[in-house]
Amino acid sequence: MQQVDASWQQHASDQLLLSVVIPSYNYATVLPRCIDSVLVQLTDACELIVVDDGSKDGTLELLRGWDCGPQRAAYLSQENCGPSAARNAGLAASSGRWLLFLDADDVMAAGALAAILQQLQACPDTDLLLGGHLDCAEDGSSRYHAPGQIPQAVSLRLDDFLLKKRFGICHGSSVFSRARLMLRPYPEDLRQGEDLAVFAFMLSSSVVSVLDAPLVWIYKHADSLRNHLELDASHGDRVAAAVFERLPDEFQHRRHAFRAQRQLSLFRSCYLAGLRSEALACYGRAWRLAPRMACRWDYFSKWLRLLLGRRGVRH
Repeated sequence: MQQVDASWQQHASDQLLLSVVIPSYNYATVLPRCIDSVLVQLTDACELIVVDDGSKDGTLELLRGWDCGPQRAAYLSQENCGPSAARNAGLAASSGRWLLFLDADDVMAAGALAAILQQLQACPDTDLLLGGHLDCAEDGSSRYHAPGQIPQAVSLRLDDFLLKKRFGICHGSSVFSRARLMLRPYPEDLRQGEDLAVFAFMLSSSVVSVLDAPLVWIYKHADSLRNHLELDASHGDRVAAAVFERLPDEFQHRRHAFRAQRQLSLFRSCYLAGLRSEALACYGRAWRLAPRMACRWDYFSKWLRLLLGRRGVRH
């Protein structure tokens, strides 16, 4: 595979529409599966960039020896700086009008690139394209998640995403316009929750398209970075600061509620992971921030179970 250098962007075609960026850290065992799922779909309108974020498991050697043929595919390597820095490096090296970030342990669904390009060409003003995704559990079972109903009004859209959790966004099934993403790159001081700032900013655009088709297979496994919990009490506030930094003024009054929601989400994750004391601490912080939100039965019932020592059945 070619290494990104000064000549990479100079040879970009004017017809290049989509850049697929795969950030990877110590995923050499599954990275080939991810790369192959993209290479078989590449056209002259697409490029692939793999960012090795300082892996220690032979990822760089793997990329150096990869034969991509005539397809426009390249890699770059940097010291380990975290997922935000890796995605920003891919953004800087890319040339497509739109970008799709694909996690190295996931797989692009068959036909996804063709469906994305067709949608973008039909709606060329799109700032954010949301598609569906397939969750694949370790036992091999899978479930399709549609992109959901996205409100037209920006304030309702942000409220549904950040506070009410009525729809979710994940890498692999979301496509960003390069021009808008340059206005809100990933916050490099965060290594968890960093994507929320980008997702929220992209949702604040008036031009959001929806594609009800599976774009990515998301593989669930115990050592996934998605399962790492950031338990630092100040982390939620730093995420909130990053999220609200670029949001419209009329939505700024929701920052307090979002801080509480972050604690409640972490409470639920700790509860499911069996981390009793950590879960209680998160719930306590949420209660102090927004008692009414903490009283929602989905959270309050779990808190009662912890207090009564009846943590067992997961809800």
